[in-house]
Amino acid sequence: MLGVGHGGRWFLDLETLLHSIAVQRHGIDPYTLPYDIQHWYSHWWLLLEPTGVSRADTLWLGAVITASVLAAVCLLVRPRTLGEVGWTLAVFGSAPILLGLNRANIDLVLFLILGPCVPALMSSRRLVRLLAAPALIALAAGLKYYPAVAGLILLALPSRRERAISLCLYAGLLLLVILSVAGDIKHYTGANAVQGLFTFGAPLAFGPLGLTTTIGLGLTLGFLGASGLGIARALDLRNPLAPPERSRDHLFFILGAIVLTGCFVASTNYAYRWIFSFWMLPFLIRLRPAGDRRALFWLRNATLALLIAVLWTEGLVVVALNIIPHTLVTNIRCQEVANLTVQAMTWLLFACLSGWLTHFVLLAGRGGPDPAGQRPGN
Repeated sequence: MLGVGHGGRWFLDLETLLHSIAVQRHGIDPYTLPYDIQHWYSHWWLLLEPTGVSRADTLWLGAVITASVLAAVCLLVRPRTLGEVGWTLAVFGSAPILLGLNRANIDLVLFLILGPCVPALMSSRRLVRLLAAPALIALAAGLKYYPAVAGLILLALPSRRERAISLCLYAGLLLLVILSVAGDIKHYTGANAVQGLFTFGAPLAFGPLGLTTTIGLGLTLGFLGASGLGIARALDLRNPLAPPERSRDHLFFILGAIVLTGCFVASTNYAYRWIFSFWMLPFLIRLRPAGDRRALFWLRNATLALLIAVLWTEGLVVVALNIIPHTLVTNIRCQEVANLTVQAMTWLLFACLSGWLTHFVLLAGRGGPDPAGQRPGN
């Protein structure tokens, strides 16, 4: 009903990856065959060849991945009221999240790899704070490129010295990753842009508007930069946006906003990537701005409302098309209108996220209070 189907084959994305690994085991270069790996994944995945995994392992391995994501979501959100359960189900039951789980998309694996970065940054052990997050982000970037932007979360470290050390370490690791996967990136950049229902990304607007990639990227960054600066100025730049008891939620929110904004700016994306919106959910549903911070109150409400609208609009249109008799022309028109509406809401959502991120970066740059809201270990 929501447009989520598997055609009798569960965990299709995982199956494709496992088949590519098995193909290499037989001496065939999987990048020469019409599999997804030739576009989206680096050769790091092929290092799993000695493990002996193949398509025969799809069902149990896909079940392990999806169950791990479910457990991670429960640990992350930890809903304590009926309202929080409702918000969690609103995200979990949306078509984009169900699509990712249905296919055991590799974004789920990256979700599990990057999640421990926040506890690491808040650890009371200095070495853990300095080393764990850069290593995890570099690993994720080597597997699928786009997580490289998550390095911005290192600004959450509590002192300028720790930030400098951790950022330098990450830069070194990222350089090694780039040198390793440089030959694979050409496959990624040469892939056809996705479009239609359950897709998002600024580049989707470039073609219809007649913009080159360079001009479109410049306008996108200008729009987000201006939006972010305007929103950040309306907020209190002297203090964190979250009280100490919400520091964990705040850092997860920032991490999710960083990853999704990087994806939005740099590429077109299937809806599976909205799995990272789960990191933003606890902060949004629990933040209770004081009466003297009306700008924060409106920003929180707008961000949450736009997120839910983006996750559900296309799915509800698909439900209507599955229930109401219609012609093929009507079907196409409805999909076009739904897609255009969601893309417009997506631009507004990322304008809001740019405000949160700009505030985070400016506060960290001023060397004021800890952007996480408290010192690690408290």
